[in-house]
Amino acid sequence: TKWRIKNRTAVLRIPTAVKMDSSWKLYIILAIIRVCCCFSPGYIHPDEFFQGGQELFYGSVIPWEFEPENAIRSIVPPLFMTRLPMSIYCAVMGDIGVARGLEVFLVPRLFMCLLSFLAFDWMVWKVVTSSSTDANSSAPEHQHQHQHQHRSKVPAEVLILASSWSLLLFGCRPFTNTLEAMVLSCLLVLVILKGNDPSAADYRFDILAGVMCSIGFFTRFTFVFYAFPVMLSMLYSRWRNKQGNSDHSYAYASVISCLISLAVGFLVCSFALILADTYYYINETVGSVNSLSDVMRVMPSKIAPLNALIYNSNVNNLSDHGLHSRVTHAFVNMPILFGPLSFLFYAGIGFSLSSANISMCQQSVVFGLAFLSSAPHQEPRFLLPILVPIVLINAQTISSKRFLVWFWTFFNFTLYIFFGVLHQAGVVPSLLGNRNFLTNQGSELQSSPTPLIYYHTYMPPTYLSATGSFNESSKLYSIIDLKGSSQESLTEVLEEHLLCKNNKRQRGYQTVHVVTQHHLLSEEWQRQNHFNLIHLSSYWPHLSTEDIHPFTGDVFSFMLNMELSRFEVLCS
Repeated sequence: TKWRIKNRTAVLRIPTAVKMDSSWKLYIILAIIRVCCCFSPGYIHPDEFFQGGQELFYGSVIPWEFEPENAIRSIVPPLFMTRLPMSIYCAVMGDIGVARGLEVFLVPRLFMCLLSFLAFDWMVWKVVTSSSTDANSSAPEHQHQHQHQHRSKVPAEVLILASSWSLLLFGCRPFTNTLEAMVLSCLLVLVILKGNDPSAADYRFDILAGVMCSIGFFTRFTFVFYAFPVMLSMLYSRWRNKQGNSDHSYAYASVISCLISLAVGFLVCSFALILADTYYYINETVGSVNSLSDVMRVMPSKIAPLNALIYNSNVNNLSDHGLHSRVTHAFVNMPILFGPLSFLFYAGIGFSLSSANISMCQQSVVFGLAFLSSAPHQEPRFLLPILVPIVLINAQTISSKRFLVWFWTFFNFTLYIFFGVLHQAGVVPSLLGNRNFLTNQGSELQSSPTPLIYYHTYMPPTYLSATGSFNESSKLYSIIDLKGSSQESLTEVLEEHLLCKNNKRQRGYQTVHVVTQHHLLSEEWQRQNHFNLIHLSSYWPHLSTEDIHPFTGDVFSFMLNMELSRFEVLCS
């Protein structure tokens, strides 16, 4: 009787005794931070807006990659990352065809944020759980214990991944690099899970892997370099599983069958993607598609990843975007993106690895890094697909040492503040706030938008200045991007648009708006060119590494002056 009472008491106490593990609390906090990162104003790189589809579908500028004569980007990734979530949003909200700049800015970010939980967190979780279960498969009671442990605690790999600034910022934005990283993550998990269970591998798995390779290739052609070791590992797994037979023909047949299924999935999906791209580029050129023969005739010239590969193989083309040392990826971009993970990765090269799956991840990192380093144009975001493999390799090492945990925390907090809060952070708010500065400048303004000049900033996405239906092209301002031009170029543009005495056209505007940092427009320059500047608004914080505000010794004053200002320019 006592035994029953004790057990009955224990059963009754279990629900009140169960508490949320600290790892779950930390993960929930990190998940909330990731959602909040969708609203961060930091401007990492123009390709977020100009390759992700926001400017292409809702702005007034067609990015050069999507011009029919270039056709080096597939239309499918921006359709998926921007047009699809915007269509769903408009349908749910009941405003079909009506979307404003703020919605086009936020909805794709929230969509990519949701995908990041599935393509990054959940996939890594599945790999960790599968690896642990596989290691303890000989003992069923241990297997059950480990499964329960992974349900009650968040794996260290997932926590390290979720706290990475690369995931918090890049993972929630419609970069093609983010989509490339997501596809590679899914492919890795597919190969690892099916590789651990030979009986589960069949032609459907192989076809799906081929489809993933096609999607990744058409997202960015660099996907091939990251995925190649993964696919080799999958083929070797097939060979190894059949090698036990005395007749090696079974192993050869398994590999050949796998290759055929991969090719079917890759080719069928690639044909569909090429067809979609061809229809898009033909419509952009002639306005409509007359026949299937027209599509088939143009199709060979609209294979976007091949066009991109040919373009990037020419050093003269890359010089327009900036040339870098061949070691930039290895010694600059890897530490910027991954910090301690990159140092641990380099330190571990040449040592024996814990499993074949970790070895496959290492090969993916090395192969991708080596091939991308052979090109002279190197940006940190090109290495984003390395995120999941490098986390799987070294996350346990970081989580097991307290000083590495603190280093990892400090590193990611610093980089998040820099890129997510400070870097070019005034550009987006200045565009979203355009409606607040609409002024009545006469009948000429009513027939054409007010010139809005951006000077020494990142490229301004024009769609953010829209305040009404994009179908009605409701734009209040005509945006002029002077990039990093000289003051002489700014003077010429102002004199061309302002209704001044020296304006030879005898027509123009009474005022023009200029958005720049205030220290770039000196009082001497205003006097020499007879301009009057009226300060309208400031957007703080804003840090431009190309034009840092002069430091006068006062840190507080320096921080306050990190702002982007909007001026109304008039003729004196």
